[in-house]
Amino acid sequence: MKKHLIISVTIVILILGGCSKMDEKEKLKQGTTPVQDYVGQGFSFVDGEKTEGIVEKYEKEIAAQAKAYVKKNYHTEVKVNNVVPARNAAVVMVEAEEPISFHSSVIVSLDMRGKKPYPAEDGMVRSEEGELENAIVSGLFHKLYRNEFEKLTANIERCSKKIGLVPRTEEVIEKTGTNGYQNQYFFITVFFDDSEILNIYKEEKNVSNNKLRQLFESKAAKENISIVINLFMPNINDKPDKKKIYALANDIKNLKGIPKAQYSFTVFGNEIINQHALTDGENESIEVYINN
Repeated sequence: MKKHLIISVTIVILILGGCSKMDEKEKLKQGTTPVQDYVGQGFSFVDGEKTEGIVEKYEKEIAAQAKAYVKKNYHTEVKVNNVVPARNAAVVMVEAEEPISFHSSVIVSLDMRGKKPYPAEDGMVRSEEGELENAIVSGLFHKLYRNEFEKLTANIERCSKKIGLVPRTEEVIEKTGTNGYQNQYFFITVFFDDSEILNIYKEEKNVSNNKLRQLFESKAAKENISIVINLFMPNINDKPDKKKIYALANDIKNLKGIPKAQYSFTVFGNEIINQHALTDGENESIEVYINN
């Protein structure tokens, strides 16, 4: 009787312990964190809890399939920064560093009956339509104007500190970023037919800057490349301050020697919704075309 009692108590403790861990995970997902402290904790996709065990067990295999997919289809080496459980799949956050820099994601489908990834040869790996293509082109644009972007980044950092705005952490860019070239302050996105640029890159990975410049300096490209600058208020409960983001925009638009593009300046509140790695959406913004 005593032995049975001990076993029963142990089982109850294990069950309660498991429930406690699940409650903590759910609480973390539903919670918010100041942007300065948010490094991707609680980030998740719909129904990710249903594939979490598979992803944990086969994380290395899933990561390898994602890297092979980018290598085969885009002739680019990437590293894996995060593998996130999702509905019937794992979303793999990847980063390229050379010869261009960008962040994107790859979706690896999972065999829910077999509780494992599909064999690599089954071709059950994909990316969101246009995401990797745009990521590569934004990385090429950054490569072409690397010096100009260094100047832009330094001045955004200087000005944001002066007026009291803060950026995301570097860690959250690594764990959740999919917006092509991006850093703590901004990302680059393209809105034109970039197939010619992409094809040239795939054929000759070390494409010359002169050839790239001819393609990027077309009228269509200039008007359809956007540099999206997102910054945040420094304190919890701060509301987005229009004056601050206008001050930043005015400072940056008068700079010489930064990339020519459409610029979007946005300030958000301070807190990040953990599950989505986003704010509640309340913001103040301004768009400026800079052609200095």
